[in-house]
Amino acid sequence: MHHTIRAALVLASFLPVLPATASASQSPVPPKTELTLAELGQRSDLWPARVALQKDLRFQGAAPLRKGQEVGCQELSGQMVVLDGGGFLFDLPVADTDFLQRARSLAASLTPEQLAVTWTTLPAQPELWPLRVRLNTAMGLADGREIGTDRELALRGFFGAEISVYDRVTAVHFTVEPRSTDLIARARERAKLPAKEREPFFVRALEASLEPAGAAASNGGTSSGGGAASSGASSSGGAATSGGERPLADTDFLLIYKARKGCGRCAAFTPELKAFYARAKAQYPRFELVFLSSDGNAADAQAYRAETQLPGRAVAFDRILEAADAASLPCRLLPGIFVVDRTGKVLEQNEVNGGSPGASEVLAHFEQRLKAASKPATR
Repeated sequence: MHHTIRAALVLASFLPVLPATASASQSPVPPKTELTLAELGQRSDLWPARVALQKDLRFQGAAPLRKGQEVGCQELSGQMVVLDGGGFLFDLPVADTDFLQRARSLAASLTPEQLAVTWTTLPAQPELWPLRVRLNTAMGLADGREIGTDRELALRGFFGAEISVYDRVTAVHFTVEPRSTDLIARARERAKLPAKEREPFFVRALEASLEPAGAAASNGGTSSGGGAASSGASSSGGAATSGGERPLADTDFLLIYKARKGCGRCAAFTPELKAFYARAKAQYPRFELVFLSSDGNAADAQAYRAETQLPGRAVAFDRILEAADAASLPCRLLPGIFVVDRTGKVLEQNEVNGGSPGASEVLAHFEQRLKAASKPATR
């Protein structure tokens, strides 16, 4: 949440500081090797989230800030920075902060590949997206609750110029500017991974949201912890479950099934889906069925899985909004069946309003796709 009130500095002068003229006895100035403010104006990905003040500041109607105190950094505009004093914003010359030193230090610490990760490139690099992010500053909700910087939020993906995140504590999902989080720092950590280990965001997010294997068979429902990944999914974006399991590691395709308790069409189609799974999985193992409940509450979702004994895996009910954007797969009339690849690209789906292709047709087409994918390449 951005504050719009700006406090005025008392007796502050914002005249630009002119550089001293070099004397004839001084050594020649070496070529520039560090970022300039002009260059940083085009690289907001290198702006520090916080800066330290280089002088004491007094304000009208606000508490003073002391030299050395850290404050949030919102924006760079020419020779000025917009800072967050804690409930209010104010402008300050860059020279009165350590903005430039921090930005240069960050740039110097990055590899060329990490430095190439910017807010412009990152939306097209989902293999670098982390599963979780933190806010740089606390955000207040309309009901008075606050989402602080002390807990991680699930990243759901980019939506235009913003990112969608989900906070399980408040059960709220919302969009924020990417720069108001530590997203790019975590993405650059993933850039250290070998290319072959940079799994697509969709499959990592889906995998980290799954219930533990056998959860439905053993207790008929979702675990109180919400599934498979709270301790095992690394903050930088790994997707291992709490037991180190990678249930989707060897899959080429995912068959996502949306259904709910009490749906007559779902009840009629589920036996056909189970028979398909038993037959196809034995011949073409490189796919997995993932159930995504459309029930209105966890109890019904648990009951549906227990009654149907669906094979494959299931997204934990309280993590549905953490499974990338899988919950947004369009389905107005249940059941919904979707064939997707590891990036989340929908390859096939039944018609959203119940027309053609129907769910049975999707299974038939998918079986042909599996057969084609399993054939050895001809020379």
